[in-house]
Amino acid sequence: MITEEVDAPEASGPSESGFARRHPVVAYVFGDMIRGFYVVACLGLDLFAPVQLRLWFPGMDVIVLPPVVAAILVLAYGEWRLYWRLWPGSRGQRVVKDRRPWQ
Repeated sequence: MITEEVDAPEASGPSESGFARRHPVVAYVFGDMIRGFYVVACLGLDLFAPVQLRLWFPGMDVIVLPPVVAAILVLAYGEWRLYWRLWPGSRGQRVVKDRRPWQ
């Protein structure tokens, strides 16, 4: 399999900001920690928001539960989209099509 490097302007996305280029060590050390905080915060929000709403409205499960479930699904989808917008997948290498004449 033959790979080729993609040019730097094409490969750099939102994760390759000016800060990351000026301070690569800081971006390397703290980049994954920030990503982990985002994931933990999203999980905490998705898990504890329904519990808090149920405590705010005791005995009204029939009225409160369906909108809360819909809101949590929409929120989780938005969190997922924002995650991939902030930290896109790596695009540093791509596979070059094999151009042998005998195939």
